[in-house]
Amino acid sequence: YASAIPGFSFNWANYSGWKKKEMVYDYVVTNLMGIDVIKIRYAVSFFYNGQDLRDDEADVKGHYITNFTVRPLETSVKWGWKFNMDVKMSDPMNVGSSKDPVAYMQADLNHVTSTPLSTDGGVWSYTVDGLGHFGDSSARSRAMTKEIGQVETLEVPQISWN
Repeated sequence: YASAIPGFSFNWANYSGWKKKEMVYDYVVTNLMGIDVIKIRYAVSFFYNGQDLRDDEADVKGHYITNFTVRPLETSVKWGWKFNMDVKMSDPMNVGSSKDPVAYMQADLNHVTSTPLSTDGGVWSYTVDGLGHFGDSSARSRAMTKEIGQVETLEVPQISWN
């Protein structure tokens, strides 16, 4: 898990208003015979909006993130297949102002599916911020790729350099 909270002056007792957001994803690989050989269900969750709500006493204002996690809920992998997923969390950053910070983080899920004959993989990316915004960069990339359509090959005339 990862968190984006103020530094050494942070005191959990002074922060409240946390809200939880969770998204559940399914990843299924079906072989050529129509059998689901890999079924993975995982959750991306985080708490956001943590604020120091004390009026005059608050030395650090802002909207923070805590317990940003990616965790497997169910896994099923048939014999002869392998699935590996590794999560990398970014360092937190401020996308607000210095007087009213808003925490921002990204998780990249590197995944690899393999058999004795082939290996395939990729990266799924998710972003969150202290205001509760959630972004699925992978879904946007797939949508943009679909809009490109079929790529046509161009016929290039042969050139002689002599």
